[in-house]
Amino acid sequence: MEKKWKKMVFSISVAVLCGLPVGVLQAAARPITITADVLAYDGETRVATADGNVCIRQGETGLTGQHAIYNIKTDVAEVSGNACIVQPDLQVRAAKIEAYQKNHIIAAGNVQAVKGDKRLQGARVDYYIDRNYGIITGHAFLEAQGAKIWANRIEAWLQEVRAVGTGKVRVESSKNQLSATGNMATYTQTPGKNDGILNLTGNVHAVQKGNTVQGPAVQVRAADKSVRTFGRSTLVLIPKDA
Repeated sequence: MEKKWKKMVFSISVAVLCGLPVGVLQAAARPITITADVLAYDGETRVATADGNVCIRQGETGLTGQHAIYNIKTDVAEVSGNACIVQPDLQVRAAKIEAYQKNHIIAAGNVQAVKGDKRLQGARVDYYIDRNYGIITGHAFLEAQGAKIWANRIEAWLQEVRAVGTGKVRVESSKNQLSATGNMATYTQTPGKNDGILNLTGNVHAVQKGNTVQGPAVQVRAADKSVRTFGRSTLVLIPKDA
């Protein structure tokens, strides 16, 4: 049986909606409140549908959009229309967001995500909350610990500050006065420390403090401001008194 409510608030106990997906509305002994212009819940299929200015909240976390479908049996939610997930340390905005089993978020359409002091942007973002791991595709962008990476695709491990970018990679770090491009880049850094290591491969062009290096593979270390090349390369140095 399906029931509909218009322009009202619908509160469902955790016994019925046992926590919203992706860790966004974590399981807890508190109700989940759904507000929308039109609400429907099918007790047989255990599917809740909400349309128009949808707001789903549990505790300090919430999920908003213009249309939402939540399947309680499979623990899967789909939200579209300026969709947004908000937690104290995580915010994701996109045209559409899918959430699976309290852990996996798939956001598509001009995705803008903030996790602590880190930013992710792209056409699509797959994010796993338990691993602090994300895959960004389509005009991918990542900013972490002062470093910025652009690429066709970026894998990011946010807890340990590690990223792998592939396809038309560009890396910039104002702190280290570095700008570099290549076909692939791997960046690692200890959180809170200036010990970043950047490995670039494939038609690399890097500029640091006015000095330029070109080659098939280049490694840049922030701690000692060193550059190492692999394969036949060209290095152009600018004298300090120039």
